[in-house]
Amino acid sequence: EQIRCIEGRRDISGGRLTTDAMTSQNSSRNKCFTCITYSSDGAFLLAGGRSKYACIYAANTGNLVKKFQLSQNRSLEGILDELPSNRLVDGVVIDNIITNPNKILSKLNKSSTNTNINSKLTDGSRITKPELISSSIKYSPNGREFAVATTQGLQIFSIDDTNIFAPTDLDITITPQTIMNAISKEEFSHAVNMSLHLNEYDILKKTIDSIPINSISLVIKSIDIRMLTYLFTFLSEKSYP
Repeated sequence: EQIRCIEGRRDISGGRLTTDAMTSQNSSRNKCFTCITYSSDGAFLLAGGRSKYACIYAANTGNLVKKFQLSQNRSLEGILDELPSNRLVDGVVIDNIITNPNKILSKLNKSSTNTNINSKLTDGSRITKPELISSSIKYSPNGREFAVATTQGLQIFSIDDTNIFAPTDLDITITPQTIMNAISKEEFSHAVNMSLHLNEYDILKKTIDSIPINSISLVIKSIDIRMLTYLFTFLSEKSYP
């Protein structure tokens, strides 16, 4: 029994091939999902395929939760929404006029003795550009990251950007060694702020564990307000043995 249908053509539309006679908004007839996977808890559905996007849907409602663009590489087909105007003549892409390069090459060989022309066309360069396609897509066990096998290779994305390395005001003086030195000198406020900027789990855990109970309120008051998000995320998601 079918319980739900997700219409994803609008979500994955975008990106025009050089062979498309339509704009990217109207060329979604060739866009489709070819690989789908559920999150470990079954709450979300991740889909990708013949599109430059990967989409996350809520499984119980079918609503689009988030959409990721898989590449900005303009050398691939299906990335640009509008084709360069200098490659269009009366709405026809110049690159598509050469439909049979072997035939044109044979004509050039007969009509010209210039070896430079022949070498340019037989140098092994691509006549057509590869299209960006997702062939496989998988969630991580914790559901916070997912991997996509695309034309470019294996790409890994994170849903939670709070775990990404954030070098806010980071300089060469902030190192694990300087943080350990600050802890040994009982400069806990300075050590915590440096640990949050460095954003390494082991260093941050050791720094927080070293703070005496009677100094916690003072250290909290000294934390950079821009780093509070990272601190709260660390305290809420990381469990202590």
